[in-house]
Parts: sequence; structure tokens; C-alpha cells
Amino acid sequence: MPACIAIRFLALLGCVCVALPALAARLDGDYQQVGTSLFEKLSFRSGGKVYVTFMGMTKVGTYEVDGKEVLITVGNETNVFTLDDKGCVVGGGPLGTYCKGGGSAAAAKPGTPAGTKPGATAAFGSSKGAALSGKYKAGDAKVNVVLDFRPASKVRILVAGSQTPSDARDATYKVVGDKVTVSDPDGGAPLVLTRKGNVLEGAPEGEAMKMKFVRQ
Repeated sequence: MPACIAIRFLALLGCVCVALPALAARLDGDYQQVGTSLFEKLSFRSGGKVYVTFMGMTKVGTYEVDGKEVLITVGNETNVFTLDDKGCVVGGGPLGTYCKGGGSAAAAKPGTPAGTKPGATAAFGSSKGAALSGKYKAGDAKVNVVLDFRPASKVRILVAGSQTPSDARDATYKVVGDKVTVSDPDGGAPLVLTRKGNVLEGAPEGEAMKMKFVRQ
């Protein structure tokens, strides 16, 4: 996978959505991944909407219940999950299992924004416009992208994981206020991020899908 896909995250998520299955009856709220399940979270909402979170990105789909099966449609793909006796959503294979209150997500302390390291200040106004340094990561062990910010407005984009070949490309970035713009090494749309403490959140320019990078 070329590192330019780190800028074009929609293509990365699209490859996964081909295998996206659907879920089960009486679904409401957030269902967290259990073990090594493919997605981080499945969030069911009123009106038949479901939000699928993968690698810090969220894509909106629809679902409908048919007994213990739920048909989930994301883009042009419709697939099926089942609801087990514990009320968990089971996709089988690499899709894995999702349960309410399940998963291994660490609980943040009250008043601490998601992605803020222990002991770090939640305020970030003083850092607006400052140059970045260090590594910010989105994804998990299967597929992940790291933005390694370096001096002189340079950034190395690293793609790795058990389900994708490793790759690295060098690019540039600029900071204006709390906005961080990372260029595409291949000349495509830049990645436009908003700086929120130890988190960079945004999407390729012109795209609605958001992704989240957390400082390591």
C-alpha cells in the first residue's frame, strides 16, 4: 500500500467495507470491539443509522433488523451479522465480535479529552500555530498510519500493519492557527487536520470522513 493512501484514507476504508457485515435485533448505542475484531466500534442510532469506526475514521451506513439478523449497508455493500445470546453482535472471521461495554478501550478521567496523555494539560490554545514534533498514530495492529513530524516542516508518512505491506513517504506540512495541512507526496488532495491537544483530527480536503491521530 503506497503511503499516499495515508492521505487518501477513503480508499483504505473502502477496501475494508467490501467485507462489512450487518447486525442484530434491538440494537442501540455503542458496541465496542472484543479482542482482535476488525472495527473499533459499531454505533447504532435511531432512524436505522449505524456508524462504523475503523482506524479512527467513521463511516455512516444504514441497518435493518430481520429476526436475529441485521442487514447493514455501507456504500454499495450489504452484509449480515448475528446477535448472540449475550446480546453481542457477531460477524465471524476477521470481522469479530462487538459488545456493549466490551472491548479494551481505556477509560479517560473525567474532564480529560480523548487522546490526552495522563498529566498532559487539556488546554491547547498556547500551542496553536506552533510547529509539530513526534509521532501521531491512527489505526491498530492490522492497519495503521503514523505521521512522524520532523524539523523544517517535514513529515514522514508511515504505513504498517499485519494486513498491509509497510511503506514510507516524505511530505511537508504547514500550521496555521490550529489547522495542520499535510501534503500528499503524489500531488493529490492534502490532509487537513485540526489540532486538539495531543490529537490531530480531520480528513482529506473535500472529504467528509474524519480520522483521528493520537500522539504516541
